[in-house]
Amino acid sequence: DLQATRVEDICGALGDGLLAVAVGDNHRHVRIYQAATGRLLQMMEAAALDWPFEVNCVALDDGLLAVCDRRGEVRIFQAATGGLLRTLKEAGDTNSCVALRPRQVSCIALGDGLFVAGCTHGEVRLYRVATGSLLQTLQAYDGADRSVSCIALGHGFVAVGGDSHGEVRLYQVATGRLLQTLQDAGKTIWSVAFQDRRLAVGGADGAVRIYIMFEAQPSMFVKDALGKDEDEALQRAISASLSPAQGALGEDEEEALQRAISASLSPTQADPFETEYQKVALQSFFDKKARKAMEEKRKEEEKETQREEKERKTCAKQEEQAKDEKSAQLEEQRKKDKEEERLRRKKQAEDEVDQARLEAAKKAAEEYELRDHEQPERKEEEKERQREEKERKKRVKQEEQATDAKSVQLEEEQLKKDEEEKRLRRKKQAEDEEDQARLEAVVPSAPKPFKDTEYKKHYRTEALPSKFRVYTVVRNFLVVFYTVFEGKSVEEANELADDFTDKLANAEVEGLQNLDQSAKDGLLKKPGFVLARCWSAIGKHEVCHREFCGLLNQGIRSDDENVIKEAVKLAATMNSFCVLERNPGAKEPPWPKEDKAENGQYAWQLWRGGLLPDDKLAWYQEHQDKDYRVNMFLPTSTSKTVAEDFMRAQKNAKCVLYHFYLDPDLRCLHVNCLESVKSVQTEQEFLFPPYSAFRVLKIVEHPSFIEIDIKVHPDNRSVDEDVPTAPWA
Repeated sequence: DLQATRVEDICGALGDGLLAVAVGDNHRHVRIYQAATGRLLQMMEAAALDWPFEVNCVALDDGLLAVCDRRGEVRIFQAATGGLLRTLKEAGDTNSCVALRPRQVSCIALGDGLFVAGCTHGEVRLYRVATGSLLQTLQAYDGADRSVSCIALGHGFVAVGGDSHGEVRLYQVATGRLLQTLQDAGKTIWSVAFQDRRLAVGGADGAVRIYIMFEAQPSMFVKDALGKDEDEALQRAISASLSPAQGALGEDEEEALQRAISASLSPTQADPFETEYQKVALQSFFDKKARKAMEEKRKEEEKETQREEKERKTCAKQEEQAKDEKSAQLEEQRKKDKEEERLRRKKQAEDEVDQARLEAAKKAAEEYELRDHEQPERKEEEKERQREEKERKKRVKQEEQATDAKSVQLEEEQLKKDEEEKRLRRKKQAEDEEDQARLEAVVPSAPKPFKDTEYKKHYRTEALPSKFRVYTVVRNFLVVFYTVFEGKSVEEANELADDFTDKLANAEVEGLQNLDQSAKDGLLKKPGFVLARCWSAIGKHEVCHREFCGLLNQGIRSDDENVIKEAVKLAATMNSFCVLERNPGAKEPPWPKEDKAENGQYAWQLWRGGLLPDDKLAWYQEHQDKDYRVNMFLPTSTSKTVAEDFMRAQKNAKCVLYHFYLDPDLRCLHVNCLESVKSVQTEQEFLFPPYSAFRVLKIVEHPSFIEIDIKVHPDNRSVDEDVPTAPWA
């Protein structure tokens, strides 16, 4: 119900949760409202309260309402009841701003049991509310053209703002001394206010400037209450609290501060306002001392935490080294036992042959003795038979030796092959983690939800129509990638992109030699298959030292508009291979339907190993039992052993084993196995497209690694697009 024809028709004040307004009818009545609800609490009529002139300004504080009329007379009321407490006027005083002429009081303020009035000719008057006595008269501005336009009381200070001269002056209430003049507060000052040791200044330029009160100043308030030596101790104490290079107070300085506190709190003080200033000064000093102690304690706790983390990492590293050494010893012992068993069997076979030969010779000798009288032809036949037997045994022995040698060679070759595969997997994982760390430098630490990304904005489901278009878009993507993330010029980017694209094209037929030409040509005509071959290519660019899959994932995770425009075309084409609904006639992926202990496979489970920074572990802990999305192509394996090898490749880092659970009935519509398109088929890789949806089920902290159990949503479309995006996967 507040209505006025012009802005000048309203004057008011806000304080203690109340709003006092003089409005309408030539400002002949004042209304008091509850600020939070707008409910009218009091209606103070001019006729009932006997003020003949219209209201010039009002002020609210400590449950009191001050009203000043146009002739300069001030009445102070109880805001809650409307009862009149005191009238401030100085009739007969020709030097008074009240008695000099009408319309001289331009602004008023209440606070700390005081009342202050600012006059149009630059004078400021300070009264005590309890007695109505004049305490101070300050000449803030000189000259008739220098008037006081706004005024504020707080913390023992008076802030005075003058019309259009752009100055705010700060006075000490107790002494009337000018402490500071603010010259940069704006050309025209409209309002000033104190709040929590800060001074707010509003001007005609539409800006509000906040000034921090000088904190060393309160030391002056307690000076008169101390002796000479005590005053010097307090000054040293305040200097120590304000300077980080100083230590704790000495014993004499502590005693001096205690005497200063006793003096400041003594009920025999001459002026209660001076006592309050002393309390403020000492409280400020002890607050600073407490903050310094808390800061030192916090630094000590941080050092202790860093030391414990260093010891934990050292212990984990030692445990990993001991585990590797033990594994090596067990492997060496296994080889040694196998070799001993082979030699034992070989010796046993040789002994059996020698025994058979000995028995045959003995039998032959006996027969010779019995038949030495037989014909010479018979003897020749016996010799020939013995010679043939000897040759047969010799051939058998040679064959056994060849078989043993071939078995040893095959075992050694298999061991070397296994070790090489482990080395390559660990090397690839280490390089992937380097790519991940480099990616963190350019990817936002808090990725946007899917609905707000450039990826969603530019994504279309149509795949590229031909192999030629695939390599064209791959080249365009690489050009933009090198210019945005590698800082290359357009010419350098084009040259690098041409080189890398040629390498990808040359590698597309690797591993397909066993197919006939017609089958090979049929596969290479499918854009999704060709791009999947590029994704799985192990060749790296000689400048960036990174594979194509790492570059594509970095481009998608960065969500940079220029890179995303090309990356989404490649993603849509890859999805035509990964998302089963978009791949008509595709065979069902080789789901892990049963446990296979020999290669670490478990029914309807996928695995992924890597490292996990502490802040990213905290993110997963905060989102337990919540859905999230991953803003990149996410490779996984059906083999837990492969994932553990990738995980153990991370040295001096916290390892993580992601454990994915598939629904045996609904399975997953947006994942496919890349093993059929890879040139090296050892990992049984299942690839999820960007922004696939998952849910964190459980987090288990093992001594040397973290295990995170994750549910795979069967269909991305069943999850809201505004769920959070994981900062690390």
